[in-house]
Amino acid sequence: MVFRPRTFGVNVALWHSNRVLVICNSYKSELSLPGGYRRSHERPLDAAVREIKEELGLQISSSRIILVGEMDSNYEHKRETVTFFEYHLHRPYALQIDNREVIWADFLSAKEILSRPCSPYLAYYLNQFKKTL
Repeated sequence: MVFRPRTFGVNVALWHSNRVLVICNSYKSELSLPGGYRRSHERPLDAAVREIKEELGLQISSSRIILVGEMDSNYEHKRETVTFFEYHLHRPYALQIDNREVIWADFLSAKEILSRPCSPYLAYYLNQFKKTL
């Protein structure tokens, strides 16, 4: 019997001027949204705020985060539920990527993103929740 661990994650789409911030992690070759795993007993919203701070050095207000939806997946040999959030920036920020986990970040249009290799979570978010872009 194969055991697939059960995990819970968050992805946050940071939007500015019809462009969304995507990142490239050092351990993957595909674009993705900032995010990560929820800690034990951590609410999805709290995980989203924490992950943005850890990955990008950006402190965002939890009161302005919009819950978009969820996705269940069997990606990378695990059963995962990912919660998607959006946050709309009034201006682009100088991001502080750590160059260890996150090695690149930029704001791209949905069309630009979908023309490149991207994570199934990012593709799902754009195709399910942003069909009008």
